[in-house]
Amino acid sequence: MTKKISIPIFFLLILILNCKQSNSQNMEKISISGTAQNSKSGAIVITKNNEVYYLEGINSWNNEDLDKEIIVEGELKISNINQEDLQNSKGEYSQGNSGEIKTILNPKWNFIIKTAENDSILIKLKSKLPENWFVEIQNNNLIISNKITAYLIFENKINAPINNETIQEKEIRFKKYGKQINPEFVFVLKEKLNETDLAKIKLKNQKIKKSISEQYSSLKDIPVSRKDGSFLPKNDKDRERINKFEQEKIKLESQLLQLPDYQTEKYSLFLIKETGIETEYISIFPESVSQEMYIIKNEILEKTFIPIEK
Repeated sequence: MTKKISIPIFFLLILILNCKQSNSQNMEKISISGTAQNSKSGAIVITKNNEVYYLEGINSWNNEDLDKEIIVEGELKISNINQEDLQNSKGEYSQGNSGEIKTILNPKWNFIIKTAENDSILIKLKSKLPENWFVEIQNNNLIISNKITAYLIFENKINAPINNETIQEKEIRFKKYGKQINPEFVFVLKEKLNETDLAKIKLKNQKIKKSISEQYSSLKDIPVSRKDGSFLPKNDKDRERINKFEQEKIKLESQLLQLPDYQTEKYSLFLIKETGIETEYISIFPESVSQEMYIIKNEILEKTFIPIEK
């Protein structure tokens, strides 16, 4: 015998379903740009059209981040509540009469670095690059790239016989078996660290490395492999000591702070990607791409930028 759903429960189910549909309809992927500000109710972003967006889970921006231009991505939630005073800490904005609150859930953001045209070192770099190499800034990344299409093949060239391929044969092989690439260096751009900040980072890293070295030295009674330097424990006690050291080493290494690879007049640069450099295990075609990248890396960047000693 089929049970009948009572009318109140039936309408309750409909109400729940309608609420879920309404919530899902109010949620959409969004990407906005604006200025980072603080309000009485939390961190906000104000767009050029004076729209206010709250960021879920962010109580406030640090003083160093206030007034910076920012791009935020996430899911948009729109709520209607009683009118509140949503004026930011500088008193530059109030919510208005609509009572509509826009919140970005699971926000991810990047602060926008202004154009680098006023950075004398970056301007100098552009004039020193080989022909067909370009400099551009995208989403806080400095990209030095060549628009040529090149090809990459992974192959072990250590003790390999001399390759007598002609250029035509090599081109055919790379196009058939290689991976198509766009040669480039990619750096993350951040505001320039001052000498005091750099010194603090170096000092902390030195202390961590010293601690690792001292702990390694405490195991000097345990033999190591001549081939790869790995430990050769004699008994369970040795294994326990080695395991403890390796766990502590991982923990300490995770505390190391990243130093920039270079600095310019206004920025710190962190190299995150280089594609197109030939190594013992990577071959590039045309070869001129890799040759130019070595020149850019070892001569132009080293002499134009300010290298940071690790």
